[in-house]
Amino acid sequence: MRGQKLEPCAHFVVHKIPKFFIGDYAMNIFNRESVFLGEHPFEALSEATKEIFKLAKEIKISLGEQGYLLDNYLSMVLESANDCLAHDAAMTGFDGVSDLFRICTAVQSDLFKDVASHPFYETAKKYIEEHPLKFQEKSTVRDLYCAELADEFITFAVKKFIVKEKDELKSVFETVQLQEYHSKIAYLVGEEKFGRLAELLKSRFLIARPVNIFLQAMTNQFLYCLIKRDKETSKQIFQLILDEK
Repeated sequence: MRGQKLEPCAHFVVHKIPKFFIGDYAMNIFNRESVFLGEHPFEALSEATKEIFKLAKEIKISLGEQGYLLDNYLSMVLESANDCLAHDAAMTGFDGVSDLFRICTAVQSDLFKDVASHPFYETAKKYIEEHPLKFQEKSTVRDLYCAELADEFITFAVKKFIVKEKDELKSVFETVQLQEYHSKIAYLVGEEKFGRLAELLKSRFLIARPVNIFLQAMTNQFLYCLIKRDKETSKQIFQLILDEK
């Protein structure tokens, strides 16, 4: 009633925010778009390309009649750098996670029984049998299992990817031969100068290595799984996982 003294229904404690949290964006690592998109000093790309050709020309002149050593070295390095395309590594990574979805589905149903021979099948089957879930939505159950098994599966898949790519790289890359070229050229023109060329080649043409691209593609699929929403609870998969921790 009007004029009646009201008793507070809750007590709020206001804590003073520590000074280092106020305006200190360095404390938040996600404080700009480039954290998610990546960044690169684009001017450095152009400068590196120019320096590669300038330095390679100088080295070839210094080698004289043995200039063919540098030609062979550069050919092997460039072909090796282009052996596994970024697109192929990404697509293999994206497609790879679909195996985990199929496996988790197969363990709980009569679908995709062809994946029973997959090397990861028994690992997934054992985990699922030991960790029963009671959600009504089958897709939620599948996504939760996929999320919980993702890191172990990704580790398995990356190791398999590396073995495959190493085998394919052998068609253009020969470790002993490349080392022989390196040793001969470095002896003739100096390790420092030739080492500089090698570093420039690496920084300019190996910006994102296939294994990293493959891993990021698989991680993207993992992220899709974490942000899916359960129809029953309206919670996202990561929230359901947090509830169980």
